[in-house]
Amino acid sequence: MKIQFICHNSQLYGANRILLPLLDNLQQKGHSIFVLLSSKGGMAEELEKRNIHYRVIPYYSPFLYIKKTIKFIAYPLLLLLNLVTFPIILLQINKFNPDIIYSNTSAENLGYFVAKFLKKKHITHVHEFMSKNHGAIFIGGNKNKRKFLDKSTATIFVTKSVAEDIMGNNFNPNKHIIIYNGLPQPIVKPSRERTPIPLNYGIVGILSPGKRQDVAIKYFKKIIETYPSSKLHIFGDKKGSYKRYLFHLVNKLGLESNVIFHGFVQDTEKIYEEIDILLVFSKLEGFGLVTAEAMHRGIPVIGYDDAGTSELIEDNQSGYLFTDEDSFRQAIKSLHSAENYERIKENAYQRAISLFSEKIYCLSIESFLKEIIKE
Repeated sequence: MKIQFICHNSQLYGANRILLPLLDNLQQKGHSIFVLLSSKGGMAEELEKRNIHYRVIPYYSPFLYIKKTIKFIAYPLLLLLNLVTFPIILLQINKFNPDIIYSNTSAENLGYFVAKFLKKKHITHVHEFMSKNHGAIFIGGNKNKRKFLDKSTATIFVTKSVAEDIMGNNFNPNKHIIIYNGLPQPIVKPSRERTPIPLNYGIVGILSPGKRQDVAIKYFKKIIETYPSSKLHIFGDKKGSYKRYLFHLVNKLGLESNVIFHGFVQDTEKIYEEIDILLVFSKLEGFGLVTAEAMHRGIPVIGYDDAGTSELIEDNQSGYLFTDEDSFRQAIKSLHSAENYERIKENAYQRAISLFSEKIYCLSIESFLKEIIKE
């Protein structure tokens, strides 16, 4: 197969991180891979390390979505950018002559139009809710979004909750499929050690209101009253007012010695070496990559009971789900029991290796692509 991938950005978060092992797997099996990026960045660096062909051509990928922000006043200029570079993109992809064009998120809107112009098959891999996650509203609303996605030859959804939210009763098993993200097998199986005291908590992800790091900090203030030596490690970064607000909040609550901002850390292993419990506060995780990563390493997760997080975690079995501060504090208390900590740790690991296998993920997508191309 010849597969043209189009990424919505060049950052090494979520969808792009999950894409890398798929690219590796497909290339190792002899498939021809080409990736289009809108700018240089962490993704380009990783592609170079892997000897995966790519090209950078400036474009604005989510042009069918509108965000109510001051920055969005540049929208007309971004559309103009697309008009200028679209012919260049067409020439580049036509030269590669792929069997199928693969948009790696629903925020990547160029792929469908490229496929239409070049009369190629198109697939969209939906990782997110968009309007609920990022405040990005599809032009014409959700009904038009569903119609637009249905124009693709096929669609991959990352969880049942994402598929249900977007497609409702219009899920078509002939062209729609649910494939959980896959993760590489951990290097070392989690050991059975005593519960670490004091506990190191972690929250991982881009700094944004949607990830609710501010709520985690406020809740953590109460945890410190009971467990004063505990630490909250915050991994992720994004410049702006929300980041400034988080630093101000930590100072205001007197948590400077208990809350540690690590910024963006590319090495996943270094992140999870620091923490004993992962906290997930975002209400609308399409899949919850960090949840799966932690479970894969036998790290208990306390996650907000909603969307993909609820799908990944079995409450009081392979992790804990919470809806408010009381249920959050109860989960913390439960994990301070050595017996509970070890039970959740083992159950989380077993669930992760059975559901979030990188091998199954890659095979499932490869098989689906072959089916779509043959039709």
